Amino acid sequence: MLSYIIRRLIQAIPVLFVSAIIVFALMRLTPGDPVRAILGADATEEQCLALQHEMGLDQPLPIQFFDWLWDFVRGDLGVSYINKLPVRDLIAQRAVATIQLAIAGLLLTILLALPLGILSALTAGKRLDTIISAVTSFGISIPHFWLGILAILLFAVTLGWVPPGGYAPLGSSPDAFKFLILPALTVCINTTAVLTRFVRVSMLDVLHEHYVRTAHAKGLRERTVIVKHALLNALIPVLTVLGMQLGRMFGGSVIVESVYAWPGMGRLLVNAINTRDYPIVQAVLMIMAIFFTLVNLIVDLLYGVVDPRVRLARR
Repeated sequence: MLSYIIRRLIQAIPVLFVSAIIVFALMRLTPGDPVRAILGADATEEQCLALQHEMGLDQPLPIQFFDWLWDFVRGDLGVSYINKLPVRDLIAQRAVATIQLAIAGLLLTILLALPLGILSALTAGKRLDTIISAVTSFGISIPHFWLGILAILLFAVTLGWVPPGGYAPLGSSPDAFKFLILPALTVCINTTAVLTRFVRVSMLDVLHEHYVRTAHAKGLRERTVIVKHALLNALIPVLTVLGMQLGRMFGGSVIVESVYAWPGMGRLLVNAINTRDYPIVQAVLMIMAIFFTLVNLIVDLLYGVVDPRVRLARR
């Protein structure tokens, strides 16, 4: 198992290197000049050239890229052009809020998608299945920002059940969790809808297998057949989709954090893009790329937990 993990991590190095090239190139191709964003439109050419030299932006692009990449590998994420603060500190301040939102969204997705997908499969072709399919279609098609605005208007402005936005660390006050409810629900809606569809399809495939019929013939309880025999064997494709959706959830939090004024990495990224703050944008995007890579590795390892045959194939 250890050799497999090491091999996968080595295979991830070229992927992350290509990701670094894309992130660096995209920032340079995006319209806008960070020097002008800092100094303003009234700055003289001499002032712009001096600041450009101070920030190292007058160096050839390959030198800028490899200097930034080498610093990133050593853990030096640079200094923000706008705030003049270390990027590592800025990200550390925002990471807690993003992690809270991602974990809450993931838990809600699992708690909602698994039972809904199983119910939809067990009632295939019936009214309940039709209702669940219609709801998941709505959840897949609705944009995050629109859903967030509707949720604020309904639950915060009209009903007054939860705050319309903002953030409070969990445990700081009895009502701190209320700030998390709407953002977590908004993040998980699309992911829950997609995962419910895949759970349904995977369960339908498994329910027609011979070993499930044999389990029924032995007189096992319905719950035992569904959970122990059907669900466990249906989880491998579901885990693949869950890993992909977790990545989408992490990316979708960029929009959700902006809608709810949630002080996470997504909102930090949006503000940095608007001000052309290259160090912050490059660091956040590379952290997202590393996160996606680690999620894929964890999903591969979970295959072996769910299905022992996968563990045997890796030896």
